[in-house]
Amino acid sequence: MENGDAVPAYENDTQMLHLDSHLTRLDFYVEGVNSGQIDPRESYEVLVLLHGHSSEHLSFIEGDPTLELQANEIRQVLQQSGEIIHNVGKSLQAEQRDAQQAQQEAQVAGQEIGEQTTADAEAQRIDEATLKLDAHRTNLKIAEEKHRDDMRIKSEKAKQDLAINDAKAAQAYSQKAQQV
Repeated sequence: MENGDAVPAYENDTQMLHLDSHLTRLDFYVEGVNSGQIDPRESYEVLVLLHGHSSEHLSFIEGDPTLELQANEIRQVLQQSGEIIHNVGKSLQAEQRDAQQAQQEAQVAGQEIGEQTTADAEAQRIDEATLKLDAHRTNLKIAEEKHRDDMRIKSEKAKQDLAINDAKAAQAYSQKAQQV
């Protein structure tokens, strides 16, 4: 991922182990960008890929009731880092727009700046990464809603099963009482 290649998360992976390692790496980059030790332009795509890949792992563990607490904590970490990544993307887009505007003004003034193709490529890369991040956020929200629905259905089924068992027990008690 750090080379800019997306890597899918597989359902049979040891999800928590992978998530821990990815979240550690994601935290490293987020903290580096926040502290100014890592250039956001160089790490933005890696941040987006790590965030998306970690979101995929999260979707695999969300159905496991034994990992519900960890899933909630991870979801919160991903939401916070997603906001930071989104802000970095917006900042890079603003820098790109300013650079393009300065270049256009320079060209109008008769000066030649040969970095237009580089600026356009950088803007396109930032736009694509922003779209990926937004898609990952949408997928995370969908997975969260699905999880809530699944948990609601399981809860309703458990209540229904309990009511059936109570009715059977009451019926059995009533039959025993009538026999006495």
